Amino acid sequence: MSEEERDVCPHLPSNRLPNQLCASCLSSPKRILIEGHPGIGKSTLCQQLAFSWAKGSCDAKCPKPCVHDFKIVLYFYAADLRGYESIAQATCAHLLPKDGDINTEEQVNAILKAHNTLIIVDSYDEGYRQNPLLEDLIEGRVQRDSTVLITSRPQYLRQHLQHFKSRLMVEGFNAQQREDFVKKFEEERGYEVKGVRGIVKPEVEDLCSTPLNLCILCLLCEEGSLEAIHSRTSMYEAVHEFLLKKASNRLNLTEAEVEKTVLQPLYAATFNAYENNRATISIDELTAEGGDAEQMLKAGYIIKKVKVSRLKGEERFSFSHQTFLDFLCAIHMSKMEPSKREEWIMTADPRKNESMLLFLFGIMKGEVHLATTIMRRTNFSKMKHECDESHLILRCLAELTETSPDVEEAILKQCPEWITLTKGCSPQCAKGCTTIGNMRQPSEGGVSLGIYLYEPKARQVKGIPIGREGSPVKKIGIERPSSIPTDFCSMIGPRTEEMELFGCDDEESSMNFVEGARDRPLTELRMIQCQMNEFPHSVISSLKHLRHLKM
Repeated sequence: MSEEERDVCPHLPSNRLPNQLCASCLSSPKRILIEGHPGIGKSTLCQQLAFSWAKGSCDAKCPKPCVHDFKIVLYFYAADLRGYESIAQATCAHLLPKDGDINTEEQVNAILKAHNTLIIVDSYDEGYRQNPLLEDLIEGRVQRDSTVLITSRPQYLRQHLQHFKSRLMVEGFNAQQREDFVKKFEEERGYEVKGVRGIVKPEVEDLCSTPLNLCILCLLCEEGSLEAIHSRTSMYEAVHEFLLKKASNRLNLTEAEVEKTVLQPLYAATFNAYENNRATISIDELTAEGGDAEQMLKAGYIIKKVKVSRLKGEERFSFSHQTFLDFLCAIHMSKMEPSKREEWIMTADPRKNESMLLFLFGIMKGEVHLATTIMRRTNFSKMKHECDESHLILRCLAELTETSPDVEEAILKQCPEWITLTKGCSPQCAKGCTTIGNMRQPSEGGVSLGIYLYEPKARQVKGIPIGREGSPVKKIGIERPSSIPTDFCSMIGPRTEEMELFGCDDEESSMNFVEGARDRPLTELRMIQCQMNEFPHSVISSLKHLRHLKM
């Protein structure tokens, strides 16, 4: 499918997803991909679509076309399709009663062929391995005339993008949506959540853009202050500490005993499920690690999930969200022998395991061997002009409040001369750059690094420390900015050595950039394809060390 025929990656705000999705994507049989980071609301969207259809009629909020235009809607988790040869077979096994009027594959096949059908497959990332039916469905080898909606974390379907007519990204909450969510939470719980309403720390504010994180923060407010929370890892550590105390009271065990006899077997069983791309754990897997399933249930991490199908009933245990599975896997990996942990990381796909690796880095407080392994695996020293796996170490650094001297030295030794941030980079990438900008120079030989901002958001331009006393970051490049703030000069430190602006169409922004160079010890200043009516020559005369000027 050509690029012109696809709707590529528009961003959908969380509060208007179902209506916008229906209006933009459901007008003809096609494959639709919805991507979003963990906890952003992908499963909620699927459930809302299915619920809206199940109500059976349009209302004033329905766009045209809408989900009610489908005669049939089937809702699966990706893992539900494993082991089946057709959608009809999976439907009979998972969705239909054995003694109903429709109970054979032939009947289901006939109905699917005769009617306009939407097939929703949630959580591709949790069930894509050993799942040929799922691949056939995406590539149109089965149910070609049905509309198929797939949800996944980013990066998992990059080999299949050509099969999707529409690709959409779920955005997080903006400030107003956060306020609406907290207000609704307060109404349901009957008390005010002061700690979340008055957030001033940028790192916690970033967490609040994800609905799941915001809900966790609201719940943690019941137990006390959010002062110790500065990252996603620290938030989950606070949840872990809370659950550990509760389990200790329920089981009449010390916290150390709960950790050893209940949680450590759970960590191992969780890691085994994670490695096999499963979001659930069987009772045999729990007991095989020497744990007691009932005690693990009381620990608060897992819930009992009885899966009833036409073939058999099966008792399994699941997590309230995949991120809790990621977190427990990270705890398990933090206890591994370093050589085994290194071997696992070096053979794993960093993009598909990013959530767990970020937790691991935060739990281990940026241990130097782990940092070095991640940089080698992701080719950090050969960073590309895009937000890809080479940026992983930046997002890892965002999980820390401080870095040790040996970690700083290891990172600066492998750091590329220019670190690139794009408009697609997350706030965590920018926070990682800020961390590098605040690092101390290596004990032997200084470095001169640069931050290159490609089509940056205004917040990215403001947040990066450049040319501060003792900082290794002494150069800045900006390409095609939407704007450069008037106080840009205050962001450029007295040790800045090199500045470049490329493709700036706004004269005021160009002037703000040039003013940032005034009285700095620049050796190079480049202004390429920038809109300027008059260049302030007083700036040039203030640059005593300038060796290269390009206009």
